[in-house]
Amino acid sequence: MKKIPSLSIILSLCLGLFVSVSAEAASKKSGSKAPTKNETVITSVNSSSITVKTKGGTGFYKIVSDGLKKTEVTIGGASASISNLKPGMKVIITQGMDQGTADRIDVK
Repeated sequence: MKKIPSLSIILSLCLGLFVSVSAEAASKKSGSKAPTKNETVITSVNSSSITVKTKGGTGFYKIVSDGLKKTEVTIGGASASISNLKPGMKVIITQGMDQGTADRIDVK
């Protein structure tokens, strides 16, 4: 003979589902965005900004060259500097929480 799950188990499962759905909805409402990645080709670069060509047009990103939130640059997985970036390079730019600022620039 099979036992029917107790009401308390069923209520616990329902409550757990409700809490996880509520937490997900709250994070969407808070306005926080996950970092986005954009595959691009460099059209121009200097010590404070990078301009790139994307599928949708042209993109412009600020580069942070000092402080705690310094823009990271890698070429082929190895650490590099902004001065190593050249027009025509294919890059993936990771934009963080600060819209318009490149947190990371990875050259393929």
